[in-house]
Amino acid sequence: MRTAFLGIHTAAIPLTADYGLGMQWNFIGQILYNPILAIVKTSVLLFMLRLGGHKRETRYTIHALNAFNIALAISVFITVIFQCRPVNFFWERMRDPTMKGTCVDTGIFYIVTSALTIFTDLAVLALPFWIFLGLKMPLKVRIALMGVFLLGGVYVSL
Repeated sequence: MRTAFLGIHTAAIPLTADYGLGMQWNFIGQILYNPILAIVKTSVLLFMLRLGGHKRETRYTIHALNAFNIALAISVFITVIFQCRPVNFFWERMRDPTMKGTCVDTGIFYIVTSALTIFTDLAVLALPFWIFLGLKMPLKVRIALMGVFLLGGVYVSL
């Protein structure tokens, strides 16, 4: 964060600062973020498959959501790597403003990626409720179980 000057007021950044190194770390962070996020969601989905995978509809839904999650991770991973042509244009443009290259519209890319990630987050969060409603337990126990899972969702959103 210090190298990329994140959280630092622009007036406090030295005029001789090397933005290129910060952009390299930004690039590495972008590459690692979505695959790690997808692995965590996949582990949660596999746990839910063990918990509620005895119903065919639930099993197919979990597999479909997991396939979408993995496809999203792969597509975002590839797009992040090749978001600029040449690849090093992402961080070298800060060091050499005359360098020739192009990048995708990062604003649109980040918004679309965030929207799809939020969609998968909400789907993964809603899936246990569908599973819990079908369990053969007393209603009070199912409601208590859903309440515990809702607390986890509130914690994650904070």
